[in-house]
Amino acid sequence: MSEKLKPIHGVGNGPGVRNVERRINLFKEAGIQYSRTHDPVGGFGSGEFVNIHCIFKNFDADVNDPASYDFQMTDIYIKNIIDAGTKVFYRLGETIENGVVANPQLRKYTIVPKDFQKWAEICEHIVMHYNEGWKDGFHYNIEYWEIWGEPDNIELWDGTDEEYFEMYRIVANHLKNRFPDIKVGGYGCSGLYAALNPNNNNEWFRALVPYFKNFIKYVTSNETKAPLDFFSWHCYTNSLVEFEYCMKFARSYLDSQGLTQTESILEEWNIGGECVNGVWENSIFRKGTKAAAFVGCVFALMNKNGVDKANYYDAEATRVNWCGLFDVYTGNPCKPYFVFKAYNELYKMGEMFDFGIEDDGSLYSIGAVSNDEKALMISNYKGVKYRVNIPAEKISGCKMAEIYTIDENYDLELTEKITLGNNGAELTINTNSVILVKFR
Repeated sequence: MSEKLKPIHGVGNGPGVRNVERRINLFKEAGIQYSRTHDPVGGFGSGEFVNIHCIFKNFDADVNDPASYDFQMTDIYIKNIIDAGTKVFYRLGETIENGVVANPQLRKYTIVPKDFQKWAEICEHIVMHYNEGWKDGFHYNIEYWEIWGEPDNIELWDGTDEEYFEMYRIVANHLKNRFPDIKVGGYGCSGLYAALNPNNNNEWFRALVPYFKNFIKYVTSNETKAPLDFFSWHCYTNSLVEFEYCMKFARSYLDSQGLTQTESILEEWNIGGECVNGVWENSIFRKGTKAAAFVGCVFALMNKNGVDKANYYDAEATRVNWCGLFDVYTGNPCKPYFVFKAYNELYKMGEMFDFGIEDDGSLYSIGAVSNDEKALMISNYKGVKYRVNIPAEKISGCKMAEIYTIDENYDLELTEKITLGNNGAELTINTNSVILVKFR
């Protein structure tokens, strides 16, 4: 039985709330599958949107009183995601408070809730608003609900590991009992890098894998059992080897603990960045062709290594160092956006197809087939120019190949047509570029 391509072309954040018509259309054109509601809208958006303290502003208020909730701004934000044809991946929690390690007085919201059961009931009413129409709400049927995010990061959680574990147990059980059809999960793991390198010189990185294992042990133990429909985790690196290893590790460890039905969701990811003469140039680098080629490679790797869904960080243009999809000043799409658009062409076809191209560490491919049509995306990251041969039997019956290119000069534009004979096809792909090949 053939395998379906994964809905991995999701993003962090949606079209936003200002001047959104064009952005909504760009989301539609790229077929963006999911929008994770973390760090919403501008300057980390902790003022009015999505975060628990933005909706339930006084924790001592009556949890059952509709007047205790303010959904006005978040409703606009969520509606624009829905209007873009994108599904909502709702993060229940708070936005990161950068700088609280050096300046603890800056911390206001990333604190341990003083009543876990009440916090669970607040979350219940948020689900009610968006899925059951409570308080002049909606019936969006939002499926994925994440409980907090990066509690293993001191800038997002000021409590102990055990306090988060307990909160997760209480909230996950409460929500799942109340809404059996939704999916609950967490915890937005900050990274599994030390799985590949246990002697990583970053002490925090070394602590993240034991945290993951302790969390899984907690939610699977009879005494503290909790539903985990999905495990969410993050990865930022320039190494495709590291990306692939973390993907395999997450899936294999969940399986080893009996969580074979728990989805592995890479909910935050991006290329690590680039330092030039001691200066990090990420606001430019993540929008360029090298980053685009990296994105294409990661799409291929995710399909082949047990990732079920994914959300690229980030689609919020004002987050200039992280948003590789859109320019903050013009709103124009940047090079990685067109890789999302190319992948969506494959995704719409549905079935994965193996063209017999061997991945080699800097060249990765992913193929699709639908009825008598086939398509192939090849991404070349950091390598030399490649020539790739497609065996004749893989494209039998096809008469023409159309090549669409993403590089310094082209934005997924038709650059070549090849008439096919009986000897297969030879394709050329330049360094730091992506091609989409449609076989007719």
